[in-house]
Amino acid sequence: MVQTFSLNGTRTKAGINNYYSEKTSPKGSFMWTVSKTPDPSIYTITVFAKECPMVFPKVAGVLSLNNFDIAGVRNYRQNKNSLGTFKVQALPGNIIKEEDFKNAEQCLKDVLSGRFNLDQAFRQKMSVFNRTNFKGLNSDNISVEINNDKSFLFSLIEVSADDFPGILYKVSNAVMKSGLDIWNAHIETNNKKIQDVFYVKDLKGRKLGREQGMSVISSLKKALAE
Repeated sequence: MVQTFSLNGTRTKAGINNYYSEKTSPKGSFMWTVSKTPDPSIYTITVFAKECPMVFPKVAGVLSLNNFDIAGVRNYRQNKNSLGTFKVQALPGNIIKEEDFKNAEQCLKDVLSGRFNLDQAFRQKMSVFNRTNFKGLNSDNISVEINNDKSFLFSLIEVSADDFPGILYKVSNAVMKSGLDIWNAHIETNNKKIQDVFYVKDLKGRKLGREQGMSVISSLKKALAE
């Protein structure tokens, strides 16, 4: 079983609770763990990031960039700290190796430190993938809705679309670039379709108004169509 605990490259035996209570942890540091699940084809990657509230889209992008298929996610925010569990499996025709986890962890370190341009690398990878594997997303199967009634504190962005590698990064990155904070996220993939729910606020801690919601819907649909 692959299992690592890392604090910006320094291995530690401390669990998440101990790490969370560490007051001297540097800004942007994170803990990365990998564990098996009852399904031998699926692994759980857990990422706890301190002082890095926008880490969720970056983790999604890093995993896609390193050829992981993201089957499900639970992500939670508390203040500026984030805890995400990512269920991952190999892309069709691929096999996950231990070095793949190490490469992804190193990639996340480089992204958070600013040494690696994730957006540029992701666009290049998707360009090659689209030319060789992907025939285009059916716009009729894209649904984006904003719901302000299901939560007292948050606006819910509900996204449904055909699944393809990198879609979670596209969606979550577009949400972040729309000036929204992702506080919680529930991501599921069933029958080659994604069902994503993001609990968001604007940067002033407010739920979305009607005009802002319409703008977000337009931005997400545009991002998915690219």
